[in-house]
Amino acid sequence: MNELKDNNSNDYRKNILETIKEMFSTFSPFIKVLLVLLILFLCFALLGFVIQLGVLIYAFFFAISTGF
Repeated sequence: MNELKDNNSNDYRKNILETIKEMFSTFSPFIKVLLVLLILFLCFALLGFVIQLGVLIYAFFFAISTGF
């Protein structure tokens, strides 16, 4: 029974990937480049936000520990 579920979920993932590939193949090369740049920008923005949050938490605990 579990094997059946695994096979179904694999088929479902394959269908999603094929759908994404088909959608992506219909775009012009210019749009593809813009999409990749947008994804990269979002990744770096998220990374910057996580780093900023870490620095903020570090500064907060540093201020508490020094009695500020």
